[in-house]
Amino acid sequence: MSESNQSAQMAHLWMDAQPSVLSFICAAVPHFHDAEDSPAANHYLAVLGAKTACPAPAESPHSMLTVHGCNQDGTASNGVMFPNSGVMAGAVKDGFSNTFLLGELSWDGGGTRPWLAGKAQTWQYSGRNIMWPINFSRRGENGVANNDVSFGSFHPGGAHFALADGSFVLGTYAANDGAVVGLHRVAVIARRGSPPDEGDDSLGWEWLVPARYGSPATSELTFPVERGVDNFARLELRTTG
Repeated sequence: MSESNQSAQMAHLWMDAQPSVLSFICAAVPHFHDAEDSPAANHYLAVLGAKTACPAPAESPHSMLTVHGCNQDGTASNGVMFPNSGVMAGAVKDGFSNTFLLGELSWDGGGTRPWLAGKAQTWQYSGRNIMWPINFSRRGENGVANNDVSFGSFHPGGAHFALADGSFVLGTYAANDGAVVGLHRVAVIARRGSPPDEGDDSLGWEWLVPARYGSPATSELTFPVERGVDNFARLELRTTG
């Protein structure tokens, strides 16, 4: 075994031994998928930027890194977080509250690697391009190799995106289009501890609110989403009754 391969294998074994970081895991999807072969994997990746084509047309604002061409779908370089970005605050022309920083990838789009894996030349393990709608393209579909895997989730209502100002938005069909108008069943998940092994989801967690609130089927909580207004939810949770 070469020295570089041995070092890579040792690093991978070290990452496999790391504990899960709960803030990196979607609370509605506690189990990682088979492709996520480390407990240090995560469900929230950097938004590298928007992509329309690779290579990007000369007049396009959706620039791509040119170092490695378009291997593994290429790497967008018009976001805030991309390899060696060095983006300064003054360069965020749309403002922090209108610029995506992180996106959720907790569906079976192809799995994610440990957050500290970073990248391997053209493979972006810690980020994805925005090329396709939410929950649309898996690895190996629509010509997608890796970096264009869609952001998305398994929980109802869409996927979460963190903005550069620290806030977050919900997307259903596309990033930042909000929730579907109508009455929604609601779950409240607040817990701590270690993610359970595949199987019984009741093991391993300490619930900070009554566990019945953790599923829309048992919470008895609903919220109506109305069109054209600011929708703020006020939920009352009870420890008994």
